[in-house]
Amino acid sequence: MMTTRLLMTLVSVWLLQTACSSGDETAMPLEEAHHVEGHTEIQPEMADAFGVEVAAAGAAEILETIEVFGTVTLDPAREAAVQARFPGVIRSVSAQVGDRVEAGAALAEVESDESLSRYSVTAPTAGVVVQRNANAGEQTSGRTLFRIIDTGTVWGMFRIFPRDRSRVGPGESVAISTAAGERLAEGVIDWIDVSVRRDQSVSARVILENPERRLLPGMFLSGRIIVARHAVNLAVKRSALQTYQGETVVYRQTGDLYEARPVVLGRQDGTWAEVLDGLSVSDQYVTTNSYLIKADIDKDSASHEH
Repeated sequence: MMTTRLLMTLVSVWLLQTACSSGDETAMPLEEAHHVEGHTEIQPEMADAFGVEVAAAGAAEILETIEVFGTVTLDPAREAAVQARFPGVIRSVSAQVGDRVEAGAALAEVESDESLSRYSVTAPTAGVVVQRNANAGEQTSGRTLFRIIDTGTVWGMFRIFPRDRSRVGPGESVAISTAAGERLAEGVIDWIDVSVRRDQSVSARVILENPERRLLPGMFLSGRIIVARHAVNLAVKRSALQTYQGETVVYRQTGDLYEARPVVLGRQDGTWAEVLDGLSVSDQYVTTNSYLIKADIDKDSASHEH
């Protein structure tokens, strides 16, 4: 993150260039704005230039979630092990590992041992050839010649441990991310296993559409299952929260004045924080780039200490 000194240096340079280019000798750099303890005054044009956004504090829905982990699994109905219909000699092979094939596409040609006539081994389903065990001149020998999978729809299989089992059931919404935290999809639990694994967890399945094939079998997933929704009368976005003089604050805007307001928080989720004290409904507060307001106040406070 950009340091306060570097931030204010960039601000000053930008404002000096703006003033020089416009010929406005009255332009005021950010650090020369009016300050009192825990306050700063910033002109609207300056706030807009640096992407400071505000919103009215008000009602919100706080989501109570539990975190779970799992993996991407193939839908067995979308996997095919392809064998020859009749024993014989493989005369030609037309499919390679990695080929995307349509249902009915010819994969190989086999000469029957019994009739000596030739027939095509075809794909029973559309998908990608992930295994080939067939070469010209070989006997089919009743083995699997090709394996085809279709990952257009996959399963997210999540483990639910005993402490959470009573709170999770079919129909619950799940926000799904990669193990690295990249948001992937939203889904719904459609089935929970009736048997317990050795680690005492049960498996919960989420069916996921995967048209871009971003979800790969075996990929680790994390999920947040929504187990309760709480309507609150007053909340702010978590992006607004900062720490000032050891207290959690939001920056309330009144005209050009931005004031650090200590707040007492209640329930929270990934987006919202309930406010129990410190703000009123309809108070305007900084939601985006609140760290710029904090940096300006902190810089001024430091300058007054010397």
